[in-house]
Amino acid sequence: MHLRSLRQNIQELKQLNLESAQASYHLANLVKQFTAHNSFEHLLRSRSSNGLYRRHRLTELTDDFHIILATWEPHSCSPIHDHDETIGAVAVVAGQTVETKYRCVAHAERGLCVGSSGNESFANCTVSPILPGDNLQIHQMANQTDALAATLHVYLHALDRFHLYEHHADRQYALIPKQLWFDQDSVDRPIAEPALIGVS
Repeated sequence: MHLRSLRQNIQELKQLNLESAQASYHLANLVKQFTAHNSFEHLLRSRSSNGLYRRHRLTELTDDFHIILATWEPHSCSPIHDHDETIGAVAVVAGQTVETKYRCVAHAERGLCVGSSGNESFANCTVSPILPGDNLQIHQMANQTDALAATLHVYLHALDRFHLYEHHADRQYALIPKQLWFDQDSVDRPIAEPALIGVS
């Protein structure tokens, strides 16, 4: 499956207006097919980034969904973050990553009480779902190996904003709104990171 076909299939899936679990199931199958038949080596060459890991947007500006390739330096990780209640799927396309899922267990004075719901190690072509709701929305991705890793992130709705979870005390976290940014888009134009848009 080529990128153009994946984009077309995602557009058709969105038009079906399926409930979240069904949409996630079909999306995961599309992502598995795409990752199993494509090489991403040419996108792993550029290693510098404006952040903790490198994001390449593989969709066009007119698309109302996102396909993103993230590349991970050895022993790098993302902050704990959510996905603005979108439906999505994450697949490992090179190396090995560890995903830790989190859930909100209570509201606290300075934000939310967040607890880990377990972690899982993923290798090539393994797909993890992202669904609306606390238990499948909040996670942290990490490359704990000595080799470069890469993951493909597909969101049924363009993920323009999300939250970072900043640790304060014990299991209390403050939500920090952020705008999604890219080091490169699909035609290799650099895109700068926007400023922080506030803290709730």
